[in-house]
Formats: sequence, structure tokens, C-alpha cells
Amino acid sequence: MRAPRTAALCAMIYSLTAAAAAQTPAEIFQKMDSDRRARLAGIDEYSQMTTTLGMCTLEHFEKDPLDRRAP
Repeated sequence: MRAPRTAALCAMIYSLTAAAAAQTPAEIFQKMDSDRRARLAGIDEYSQMTTTLGMCTLEHFEKDPLDRRAP
């Protein structure tokens, strides 16, 4: 009874590590950056309110017109 469970667990761990090794950290961050840029493609400016340790701050962001990496 224990052997099939152990074999299944080993197979699952092996498949998860093989899938994780398929991408390098640089590829993962590049994909995250391109996805973020695609979401913000039509937005020129936005404000974001964050609360950290009970302190509320409002930040305003504008797209740099000289940013050559923008889509």
C-alpha cells in the first residue's frame, strides 16, 4: 500500500521540478514585464493609494513620453 503512494509522490515531485526548470528567472521576469506593459498600454497616468503600517499615501504615476521601451 505504501509503495504506490511513494511512487506517485515521487512522480509528482519530479514533474513539478521539471516544469519549474523549463524557464529561467530572466524569462519569467521578462514575461511579467511584458504582461504588465500590455495591461498599461492605453493608460497615460494613474493614481495609487497604498496603506503601509497604518500610514496611507497617494502616489501619482505618469508615463514618460521619452520611454522608448513603451509599446
